[in-house]
Amino acid sequence: MDVTKRNLEEAFRLLQHLVETADFIAFDCEFTGLAQRESLLNAFDTPEERYVKVKQSSLDFLLIQVGICTFKKTGKNKYEIAPFSFTVFPSREKFFTCQSTSLYFLANQGFDFNKLLLEGIPYVTPADRDKVPIPPDEPYDPNMKAALVELKKKLDGFATSEDGSANDADEESPGSRNSMEIECQSPHLRRHLYHYVETRYPSVLSLENDAKKKRMVAKRIEQQDECIRRLNKEGFSYIMRMLSDSGRVLIGHNCFLDICHLLNEYLAPLPETYGEFKQQVTALMPRFIDTKVMASTAPLKDLVPNSALGELHQKISQKPFSSPTIEFHVAFKPYDRELAHDAGYDAYMTGCCFAALTEQLSKIRSSADETTFDSELVKPFLQKVFFLKQFDIPYLNLGGSDLAPTRDHVFFVTVPDEKWRTNDVKQVFNPFGDSFVGWIDHLSAFVALRDRSKAAKAYETLKLHADCRVMLYNDYRPEMKRPAPADPDPLAEARGKRQRPSAEEPAETAASNGKAKPQDLFVVPSEW
Repeated sequence: MDVTKRNLEEAFRLLQHLVETADFIAFDCEFTGLAQRESLLNAFDTPEERYVKVKQSSLDFLLIQVGICTFKKTGKNKYEIAPFSFTVFPSREKFFTCQSTSLYFLANQGFDFNKLLLEGIPYVTPADRDKVPIPPDEPYDPNMKAALVELKKKLDGFATSEDGSANDADEESPGSRNSMEIECQSPHLRRHLYHYVETRYPSVLSLENDAKKKRMVAKRIEQQDECIRRLNKEGFSYIMRMLSDSGRVLIGHNCFLDICHLLNEYLAPLPETYGEFKQQVTALMPRFIDTKVMASTAPLKDLVPNSALGELHQKISQKPFSSPTIEFHVAFKPYDRELAHDAGYDAYMTGCCFAALTEQLSKIRSSADETTFDSELVKPFLQKVFFLKQFDIPYLNLGGSDLAPTRDHVFFVTVPDEKWRTNDVKQVFNPFGDSFVGWIDHLSAFVALRDRSKAAKAYETLKLHADCRVMLYNDYRPEMKRPAPADPDPLAEARGKRQRPSAEEPAETAASNGKAKPQDLFVVPSEW
């Protein structure tokens, strides 16, 4: 269902009911761009560094469409679904950044930019919502002051009357039991009345301007319409707050950027530090799962050669997966074709992938019990989000301690000029086997040896290199010397056994301390 400001109230009432009965809710977002300077993302970023980079380089883009798809389980691997595509656009002046390639891509996918600008659902940002309304300047004209006093008296009488009718002072004002018309041609007086109602009767009265009749209409807010009043006032922000308060498991795919935008635009401004951000996520989105983390983690990663959403959705229709049986809610039409990068359709694909991956985990566990979305099988994935373009930390754990891999085989390297390329750096380290190069900027990079046992010898040989300056990673970033926190393989507890060492890592390394290493949970760089 495409939702704009024209059908927002109807869609909200339906979504409100569907959220209450849903087993889980999938989401997806579309933006005017993804990253201003993607080259800043380094394969050896710490979680703290990556958060700051995303906050500084990505939030200037505008979130223009939010997909929400509710999933209600109706039988064994059977679901009733309801996909919504909310087109959103700020009602107040807002400066934002566009990425030409992203806009061109969305246009090729059929995105309607006219609908975005003319019919996009407005919203109140957290900063605007928390602002205390500033009253307009008092009128100088004595007659206008007297008129304002009389108009406020009329509003007081209408708001406090038990039957909703105007009092004796209002008998000449046209209206009905639940509404009252007010003669008010002065824009300055209208601003005063808006402020008066907003601050004194926010849950009792609403005030609308009838420009054609040059009147204002005060309406009583029925108790059952309080949600609609808040929806009209806050726009899409109110819908996100409803989802945040619902307690349902929220399902995204590669959703770190999505979460950052949803929080910042609709729920709360992003804090300065990564630690504060984790606390914020725990408070506002306490139960979410990233299907890309699931698909990139053993044992599922052995069955999924490509964890991109489109490819993953195709893969779950093949053996050994069991694609869920989908029935659309009666108010929705089934998709008759693929609508990739429509947020509602992508949310639908994300939910289907989650259902299939969960079903497959149940088979691997050989459990006869019906898998629920609060089971021990899926709990290990809660609050973990995929760490994009990262070498040895597969996910960010927004609900606990992050992985802190040992990087004693990693070096910080400075090259003499910008003419140096990846192969030039690799050539320096060739005597010690294969290496991975992650550029920081044009003159520096991190280099990781595939064979960890040769790290000490490599440093002793290269620390006095004629062209390059070579430092140990742990000397460059001494804080990374801390021991890794206990954060085992997410599936180890559910499967009842520890993850096997990966082919790229010696068994004795993976077995140390009885912990699974990041390499066990993640595919190493493709060039390896």
